Amino acid sequence: MDFLKELWESRAKEERGETEKFPDIFIWHEQVKKDEFLKKLFDLVCQKIKRYTATIKRRLETLEDFNKEKNEDTKGELEIADRNQRLAHEALVSAINFFVRNCEQKGIQIDIDLEKIKDRDWSREWAIKNASIVEKIIETEKEEHKNELAIKKKNKNKKEKQK
Repeated sequence: MDFLKELWESRAKEERGETEKFPDIFIWHEQVKKDEFLKKLFDLVCQKIKRYTATIKRRLETLEDFNKEKNEDTKGELEIADRNQRLAHEALVSAINFFVRNCEQKGIQIDIDLEKIKDRDWSREWAIKNASIVEKIIETEKEEHKNELAIKKKNKNKKEKQK
């Protein structure tokens, strides 16, 4: 129940313009998209964001069920959902730390406070805010890849016709 209260309070703060500005993952994407290795690490961070936000959603659903039923089965499910969310958070923190370290080695400064990302409340809000951006990045990259394949196929067909 505290989580739902915190979520509503954070939404109210956001509407009043009182929320903290979170690092924008799209900027990270732009910083590393030309480096194949860093791009793969960035993709890993995106996967971890998707996984973490899925566990947040699952935990909320389980919490709602628990509040309705309050039995041992839903209590056990809530414990599992909480553990999965914690593990997904830890995996996200590890992926971000690895990504940031590798970026720094290549002279790229990533805008994130590595201490804040360890805080589940802060990272939960950050991940939720960036989840839609991650989806857009993935959609755009799929479309770009599809276009590249179409161009390659078109060029291959031209070369075959010229022979």
